[in-house]
Parts: sequence; C-alpha cells; structure tokens
Amino acid sequence: MIALLMKVTVVVALGLSIAMFVRRLSSEQRHLVLLASIVTALMLPLGIAVSPRWSPPILPARQSVSPTVTTSSAVPRSAEATPVSVPEVRTVGLQQENTASRERANVDRRLSIVPILWALGALAVLAWIAAGHLRVALITRRAWVANSREWTALLESERAQADVERPVRLFITPEVSTPLTWGIGKAVVLLPEDALDWPASHRSVVLRHELAHVARRDTLAQFVAGVACAVYWFHPLVWLTARRLRAECERACDDRVLSSGTTGADYAAHLLLVARTANTLGTPGFVALAMARSSRLEGRVRAILDSSRCRSTLTRRAHWSAAILSILAVFSISAFRPVARMKPATSRLQPIVVNAAVPERPNLITAVANARPIALDTTIERSIPARLGGKLTIRLIPSGGNVTIRGWGESRIEVRGKLGGRNGPETRVSLTEVAGGAELLATYPGKDGNTSFSNAFDIRVPRRYDVDIKSAGGMITITDVQGTFSGSTGGGDIKVTRAKGTMHLGTGGGEVTVSNSNLHGMVSTGGGRINFEGVAGGLVGSSGSEDVLESDAEAIGGESVTDIPRDQSSTSTTTKTKTLTMTDGDVDAQFVQGDIQRYRSGGPIVLDSAPNGARVTTGGGAIRIGRSAGEVFARTGGGRISIGPASGSVVASTGAGDIAVTFEGGGAHSADITSGHGAAQLTLPSDISATLILESAYTNNLGHKTRIESDYPLTTTETEDWDASAGTPRRYVRSRLVLGKGDGVIRVRVVNGNVVVRRAQ
Repeated sequence: MIALLMKVTVVVALGLSIAMFVRRLSSEQRHLVLLASIVTALMLPLGIAVSPRWSPPILPARQSVSPTVTTSSAVPRSAEATPVSVPEVRTVGLQQENTASRERANVDRRLSIVPILWALGALAVLAWIAAGHLRVALITRRAWVANSREWTALLESERAQADVERPVRLFITPEVSTPLTWGIGKAVVLLPEDALDWPASHRSVVLRHELAHVARRDTLAQFVAGVACAVYWFHPLVWLTARRLRAECERACDDRVLSSGTTGADYAAHLLLVARTANTLGTPGFVALAMARSSRLEGRVRAILDSSRCRSTLTRRAHWSAAILSILAVFSISAFRPVARMKPATSRLQPIVVNAAVPERPNLITAVANARPIALDTTIERSIPARLGGKLTIRLIPSGGNVTIRGWGESRIEVRGKLGGRNGPETRVSLTEVAGGAELLATYPGKDGNTSFSNAFDIRVPRRYDVDIKSAGGMITITDVQGTFSGSTGGGDIKVTRAKGTMHLGTGGGEVTVSNSNLHGMVSTGGGRINFEGVAGGLVGSSGSEDVLESDAEAIGGESVTDIPRDQSSTSTTTKTKTLTMTDGDVDAQFVQGDIQRYRSGGPIVLDSAPNGARVTTGGGAIRIGRSAGEVFARTGGGRISIGPASGSVVASTGAGDIAVTFEGGGAHSADITSGHGAAQLTLPSDISATLILESAYTNNLGHKTRIESDYPLTTTETEDWDASAGTPRRYVRSRLVLGKGDGVIRVRVVNGNVVVRRAQ
C-alpha cells in the first residue's frame, strides 16, 4: 500500500507540475495532462496486480550482522577459572531481529483497521457523488423542455457548429441559477428561468459554451475524477488535481467559444452577466458543469481578454496518443519495484574473546576458536493482502522446511516462520504479490554442499485459494482450504484435512493422510503408507512400497468400517450403507455404498455382476463390472474401466485409461466419471432423467483438439486461454445438457480424450 501511494503521489504531482508551470500549453492540453494523471492513478492498483516485476537494486544496502570469534593471549588469571558456556552465547543482532519481528507483527495488527477506514471514506465520497446525481436528476425531472421553435432552431444550429452528433436535451428550470451541463450517456443542458428573457446573442453564447462541454465529454472526465477522489479520498493531491481539472475544463470551453468567432470583450460581458445571478450549487456542483462560478471568475476573465494565450484544440489522434501513453505509464510504474543492493555481511558485534594461553583447557579453547559462528533459531513474519481465488506459489529450494497451510476468513496471507539448523538463519525469505496471487521464496545465498536446515513455516491463506509447492524436503499439512493443490516435497509426510477441490501432491517418501475431504486427483509417495479417511471425490493414492488404506468416515455419511489393506484381493459382504453426496450448483446426487468390496494393490478386477452395488479399487489395472444396481464405485491408478449395464449410480476414476459406462432403465441416474488421460463413452436409455455436465481438456502438447460428441443435440464451449493451474497448460471443451427432468447428475471430466454420449437403441 505504501508503494502504491508513493507511485500515485509521483503521478499526480507530475501532472499538476506540468499543468501549472508549462506556460505554453493551451487549456485543452493542460486538461488532457491532468486527466491522464488521474486515469493513471486509478489504473495503478490493477497494473500492480497484473504487471511483471522490474526490481532494480537501487535502494541502500542493508548490512547483515554475524558474530566473530577472536583469540587473545592476554587474559586476566581470574578469567581462567571462569567456565565457558558456549550454548549461552547470544548475538545482539539476532535479538534485535526477533524484537523487530515482534514490532512488525504489532504494527501489522494495528494496521489491520486501515482497510476498514479506507472503505468507509470511499463509500462516503461515493454516496456524496450519488446524492449529487440524484439531486440533478430530480431537478431535470421537474424542469420543462425548451422545445419551442425558437429554442429548437437555436440548439440545432449550435450543435452543428460545435460538431456534436449525439442528441442534447434542453431544459429550463427555476431551481438553478446558472447554466449547467450533466449526463454521461445522454447530454442534458439546464438553463435558469431567466433564459426566457435573454436576448438571442446571449442565448447563442451560453449554448455554445455548454455544447463545448458536450463535444469534449467533460462530464465523463469529471465522473472519472470523482471516482479517483473516492478511491484516494485521503490524498490531498488527488483532490487538488480534480479541482484543477474542472478549472481547465471551463477555460478550454471558453477557448472554443472564442475560436468560433466571439470576441474576448463580448464573451467576457456575457460571462459576467451569467455570473451575476449564479449561486452555489451544493452537491450538484460536483457532478454538473456550471458555466460561471464566482470563485474562478476573475482568472477566467483575464484569460479570455489575454490575446497572447495559446488557444489550440486537440485532435482525436492526440487523445488516442495520450491514452496509449497512459497505459504504458501504468505498466512501467507498476512494474517498478526497487530492492536493496546486495552487500557482503559485516561484523559489528563485540568479539568472543578466547584465551589461547590457558594450558589447563586446550580442547575447549581450540573448539571455540575454530568453530563456525553459532547459528540460533530466527523467527520471521510476513503478511500481504490477498483475495479469494488466488494462488500461492511456494518454493523452498534448497532449504526445504515443514509447511502448514491453514485457511482463514481474512483477506490476506500471513507467514510465520522459524529458521533453524546450522544454516537456517541464513535463509532469505520473501513474500511478494505476483499476478494472480502471491509467491513465497526461501533461498540460501551460500554454496550448496554440507548444509543443515530445520525450517518451519505456518501459513494462513483465504479459505478459497490455490497452492503450488516445491520443497527440497519437509512435511506438508493443508487444513480448511478449498482450491487446487499441486507440487511435491523431497521427503516428508503429507497431511490433508477438511479440504475440497483438486490435488496432485507427491512426496519422495513419507506417510500420506487425507481425511474428511472432497478431492479428486492423485496423491503419491515414494515409500510410505497412504490413509484415506472419509474422502469423497475420487482421489487416487499411489505408494511405491506400502499399502493404501481407506475407511469411510462420518464425513461422507454412515458408519465407519474397518480398514482393508489393498494388497489383499478380497470380497466381503456388509449390510451397512453409506451416503456420498456430490453437489453441482443446486443439483445433488446420492450415492449409496454397495455390499461387494474388492481392494487390490495392483492388477485387474472383474465382476460379472453386482446386483447390490460394488466398491472396487486397484493400484493399477483394468476394471470390468457387468450388470449392476445400487452404487458402483470403481477406481484404478491406471487402466480401462467398463461398467454396465447399470441401473443405479456410478463413480468411476482412472489415472490413465478409457471409461465406458452403459445405463439401463428410466428415471434418475447419477455418475461421476474422471480420467487423467483417456476418453469416456456413455450409453444412456431414451427415458433417462439427468443433467449432463461434460468436460474434455486437451494439453498444449497433444497436437490436436478434443471434442464432445452426442446423439442428443448440445452446444459446446471452449476456453480461449491456456490454463496451467493443473500442471501442463490446457484448454477446456465443455457442455451442459438436461435430459428429461434433470433429476440426476452425470458429470464427466477427461483429459486428452473425447467424450461420446450415445442413445441406447
């Protein structure tokens, strides 16, 4: 926020300086400069959010403090008997850093009220602007239209001379004392009741001035200035720029009237005649353009009578050029984010003096004199604003570290870290805003090799936020977050609780536990147990050495059952039922667990029939289930799945392979079908009642598009941009179709494969 305000200050100050001190510019040119500075200031927050970073090292360098160890041969005898306790050594620099971290945390807490104050101020200014618009609208509604032949002829003549193509409505009302122009879409000119007695020459001059506002679209410029005042209500330079913009707007219209042939003396006389009866406008004065105001009259009259002033007008090309320059300025200024220059660390601490001449304790003295600087744990805190739906990119290489990510209701990301180990305190941690979210980096400036880290990061993010993590090693914990979770750690456990969305996480070795979550995708470990407890959504687990265990917990309904290792090919029967609810908008589909259960660590699974439903899972291999009823749940790490004819509901998921499902019987049917790489084919009865939600994604390395084919009439849509949130950039082909009453939900999601929907004969 401080960087934004500094940039806004520079922009508006530059615009004001040019408008006030460059004398050879005309009023129209000054107005354009001021308007460009206001527009640039308004666009800066968006520019900072989407622009790339340009970080030149121009800020003063900060010296890091490191303790030094020196030896001395002249130590008093009394010191020889004093034991040296190395663990008690504390560096003042680290104590100062911890104190500074606590002070920064206190400041952050105090500053949390700033967004609330900003919002209240912005709403107050916007309410003031809205009140002004409402007041002028009511005045216009009560006014009468000047539609006599005399006024109509005069208005059309002046419109043609001012080159105004859009319609202009002319009203007369006793509620205004000076001519006004307002309206962003439809132009409205309000004249005081005295206009009925004006001579023809005075009417012409007044309309000429007001139509100059319409031709220049000054009401739109003033509206933009009003929005800028609302956004930066606390910034005096923004208000000063808006005030100056209105003044130059009136002078630019004066110049246009003079350029039409009216002499300076005559026009000044007409202006004084209007100003004589003009009163203050109140709230309408901020949204409407008044021809004469007593506070600015003297300066305008002097400018009108000054024949040496430049009165040139701007072409359409000049306005387009200013717009392009403003856009370039926005992205240039937004990208500029200076950083401190790099400077080698220096020692400013008192040395640890060791007596090298004490023969009684040679081992301790030698150890202290030759030891590396003692590394103490360092605490860091970082915080930046964030919005729902963003993405946090985490890179912990080569330091690694335990990462805990928790969702909360705040609109910001907060990171608290503890940097431990021999080299941990030397880790450089940065949390910065990037396009679409934030980036957390932990880098080690030294050479790779014999290093030791024991870092840990506790991260709070908005409850709906994506996370992409790459870590050299350490535990990953995710709790109470909805989004897309991707990445890997070199080694360490993965624990996910109460999460929703898509997950593609892996660890080089460690236990994986996912509980009370609704996720699809894959989680893997090079060696370790995988535990699924109350997991819905079709998440697939893969372990290089251990079994995958699963239990249906209360989170998805029903009672829990005993974990069954998947390396045991088994079939069991149970009378217990469990309900899994899959929601899409306002459509719910109920899935009830059947009584055939089969789990295998690898290899195909074939069931000739499943009259009461089935739940089968294999780490890799084809699945074939014949005629079935109830719920059928089939999941494989890789292989083809074929189910049907099925009279109930189906959940089918494969990491790679085609899926074919055939339904029979009318009424509602529900299904959730996903393939990480493959096609899907549905065969549906003619009297089915279901809502079809179909999606086929194709990656940019496939070489061709995928498609959705159907015996039913449907319309497909395709995304224009390549989406890299799920790994390899991809585009999505989607379609939605309601069959019958749409009671059930059949959702299909495949990657690099077609979706085919057939009608059963």
